[in-house]
Amino acid sequence: MKYCMLKHLLFIPILCCFCITAHAQKNISGKIVDKETNEPIEGVLVNILKSKIKTLSGQDGHFSLTQVDEKSQIQFSFEGYKSVVIKSGSVEGVIALEPVVILDLPYQNMEKGKYLGSISTLNHSIEGIPVQNLSNALTGRLAGLVSRQYSGEPGSDQASLYIRGLRANNSGALVLVDGHERSFSMLEPYEIESVSILKDASATVLYGMRAANGIIFITTKKGHVGKPVVRLDAQFGYQHAVRDLNGLRAYDYTTMHNEARINDGLAPLFSQDDINKYVDQSDPEHYPDIDWGDELLKEGTWMQRYSLDIEGGSKNARYFVAFGALFQPGTFKTADEFTYGTNNDYYKYNFRANFEFDLTSSTLIDVKSFGWLKKNNFPGNYSSRFDIGGEFLAPSVYQQILRTPPTALPLYYVDNNVDGSYLDDKGNRVVPINGKINAENPNYRNPWALLNRNGYSQSETIYGSIMVNLNQKLDFITSGLAADFRFSMDVTSQQLLVRTQNYGSYELLSTGVMKQIRSQEKMRNDVVNYAPHRYTSLDASLSYNRVFGKHGVDGFMFYSQYDDSPDNALPSRYQGGGASLSYNYAERYFLNAAIGIQGSYKFKPGNQVGYFPAVALGWEIANESFWKSVKPYVNQFKLRFSTGESGNDRGVGDWDYLGGMAGGSTVYVGNPMVSKATYRENTVGNQNVTWELAKLTNLGLDLGFLNNRLAISVDAFKDDRSQVYISPMTYNFITGQYSFPRENQGKIKSAGCEFEASWTDKINDFTYFVEGNYSFSRNEIVDYGEALLKYDYLYSKGRRLSTYTGFISNGFFDSYEEIVGSPTHTLSQVKPGDIRYLDINGDGKVTSEYDMVPIGNPTIPEFFYGLNLGGAYKGFDFAILFQGAANMSSYISNYAQTPFYRNGKIFEHQTNRWTPETASTASLPKYTTSTTNANNSATSDFYLRDASYLRVKTIELGYTIPQTITQKALIQNLRLYVSGYNLFVWDKIDFLDPEGYLDGYSYPIQRVFNMGVKLTF
Repeated sequence: MKYCMLKHLLFIPILCCFCITAHAQKNISGKIVDKETNEPIEGVLVNILKSKIKTLSGQDGHFSLTQVDEKSQIQFSFEGYKSVVIKSGSVEGVIALEPVVILDLPYQNMEKGKYLGSISTLNHSIEGIPVQNLSNALTGRLAGLVSRQYSGEPGSDQASLYIRGLRANNSGALVLVDGHERSFSMLEPYEIESVSILKDASATVLYGMRAANGIIFITTKKGHVGKPVVRLDAQFGYQHAVRDLNGLRAYDYTTMHNEARINDGLAPLFSQDDINKYVDQSDPEHYPDIDWGDELLKEGTWMQRYSLDIEGGSKNARYFVAFGALFQPGTFKTADEFTYGTNNDYYKYNFRANFEFDLTSSTLIDVKSFGWLKKNNFPGNYSSRFDIGGEFLAPSVYQQILRTPPTALPLYYVDNNVDGSYLDDKGNRVVPINGKINAENPNYRNPWALLNRNGYSQSETIYGSIMVNLNQKLDFITSGLAADFRFSMDVTSQQLLVRTQNYGSYELLSTGVMKQIRSQEKMRNDVVNYAPHRYTSLDASLSYNRVFGKHGVDGFMFYSQYDDSPDNALPSRYQGGGASLSYNYAERYFLNAAIGIQGSYKFKPGNQVGYFPAVALGWEIANESFWKSVKPYVNQFKLRFSTGESGNDRGVGDWDYLGGMAGGSTVYVGNPMVSKATYRENTVGNQNVTWELAKLTNLGLDLGFLNNRLAISVDAFKDDRSQVYISPMTYNFITGQYSFPRENQGKIKSAGCEFEASWTDKINDFTYFVEGNYSFSRNEIVDYGEALLKYDYLYSKGRRLSTYTGFISNGFFDSYEEIVGSPTHTLSQVKPGDIRYLDINGDGKVTSEYDMVPIGNPTIPEFFYGLNLGGAYKGFDFAILFQGAANMSSYISNYAQTPFYRNGKIFEHQTNRWTPETASTASLPKYTTSTTNANNSATSDFYLRDASYLRVKTIELGYTIPQTITQKALIQNLRLYVSGYNLFVWDKIDFLDPEGYLDGYSYPIQRVFNMGVKLTF
């Protein structure tokens, strides 16, 4: 019942939208009015103001004029522009009017020029970028935001995001959408007003032990005063793999497989007559040659995205309402034999309704509701992989397609009842389905049958949210004082339908008889409803903003409570508060002090609350009197410094301080004896467990040249982590305990720098921009609670997080003489053609105990950069984003590493193997079918690759048809555009995308070509 009610709640705000729209059409504000009397102001100055503001902002808006002096001055303000005093007999003040950037920040909004923290803000629209997950649209656009996308699977292609790189064992950022913690993966670009990342202590301390890794702060759109504006956007994108593994066909597979068996001292598996039959396909059911990828995977698929939004309002009520739909069809070539589908289709529907009501001139109520519905269809059974908080993994069908050799099986056996029927070993006819009999054998599952005959699963996830915010100005107490109250609740629920079956399958023997491999079973009809999950937050704040001559004061204090309440588990809570006070003198000297106080449910009573202080200083040199002669050229020269302590409890389990139990062995008790389950302590509780402490320091410089046409920002930072929650390596298992408690013994430090610059200008009718950002972050383990080790290089101390530990390879053994003359390799018996490793400690043996050292770079890049270019000319516009990463390693594993891995296939990139003839040029060890060659499969730098890359991340080209044409069709604006995503990449890995997993069975990252049309009415 809750599940059904949640669906209907998402659409209740639609009625409010229509009511407000009707009201707004009668009360559209377009006049300039006196701020005090609300009476219209007319005259020459008013017309000049209107013209100038429209030129600067490109829009009509609500203006306020206040008569300060009856004859001389008028106070002027307009949203997005700095308030100025204008002499009524002159227009000079209007000409000098400067826009001002207002930052959306936790618990306050502030002019960017007054903010002392380290912040990066998204500057351009991302609505035309053809991505399913918002995380991929942010890549390369914000200094300090590092990402890596591992998979391109529909519905599970989100990127992992890190602010200032990997700085701790658990480095996830705190994501706030409209001030409430929630995932932004289901947001659509058209819903977003602004995206900022907050990186230093001045902001993160307010969230105590939740934000040491930084904050991604997202604000959704709101309505504006004016007539209703309707926007419709339709996109059609063709997506296909950037790179995919290509398996070799039957001739190469059989000959190379024979070579591997000969290397193993075994007889060849395939005779020459067999090989000839695989090649000429004279008997395809006994000697198949199947390109499973070509048969079962599409070259690409068409993705569709639609959005419709409406905004407008009056002075007293404003609204923004949006609807969206995304259709991402599956990538498999299905037989479509039944009324149900077995493809991996993905659908998503979004809804948002944001309203603002001015109940009085001093009371504003803000109501935001949004929701989404996500549907996934899968071949086969996915119940074991269904996780209420997670995502689906790559389909097993896809893994079987990549594993199965071309000679293993035919797609199916054809029984058209013309040449006779197939019989089983009991003489009974094997009954086909649609003329096809499922082919299988004891060694291989048939990918075609898994895709088409194994049934299907469907999941449906629904998410709804409501937020109510009340802002009350308290000027009647003192000018600039305001109170804010906010309540937010999110609810999610999931349902899984499992309709799978074991299909009947057979192996065609050389005698012509069919041997049954598995029997046909009835289709399941299971429905699993997962309990609703609720997230609620309650915030209250009191803010003060006042200017006393040259003295500016901004401050706020707040209370915050966040609850996570699943229906089938114990709830959890964060609770706390804090305060921030900012002062500036003549906008030259700045000071900010902040403190966060927070308690967490993860720690024992009495040890739940932490105090996190921060201080920031700033100096705007460009506002000094001695800078006046330079200011027309260098209009901003601001120094920033901040330091403070923040916390991180992400690595701590919910009840680690209590310990945990796990199921034990079964015992038999009683008379008569019956079996009983037992439990044992599998985790010892640690009563002293606490949060990871981060000491953050940031030094920044902001420069603006030529009225900010050129803007530069540089930051250097340091992050010292103590109390890192780790499993100390000083223990052993002598006591018989299953595991020992983790402790806050670790220390990690990191440091780095960021640079971002932008140039915006206009040449006649051509406007253009150039933006670049660069980030560097490097971490180092200072202490990991390790016991005394024999060699210094064995310690984790001094290493970087997420780096591999492995052997150092030194070519191949070319002869038995080399093997005898080399250090003894103890992993397994070695022969010519096997990998040779260095004896690091010089004891004459290569062992995993003493000869494995740090290898390569971290899996998360240390260098990350982007270059964004764009412009517009007479209706034409373009934008291109180059994005790159460096100092990043990826490891080749599983099917992509070893030919014939788990009796699988061989790929094109695996042909340059060692033979006596190719010993000097080989890049792979000799072929083998052995599963016991631990030497060649050991973790080493041999399979580690430099995953640095530079790619053309996005390109967008558009044309806006002149209004003189579109207005005849009652269309205010019509834009046609094409865009692309992941178009080109330059790297050192040529067989798979450098960002993705190099394992040979994960879903490949996708390239998208997109075209769209956007209409505004």
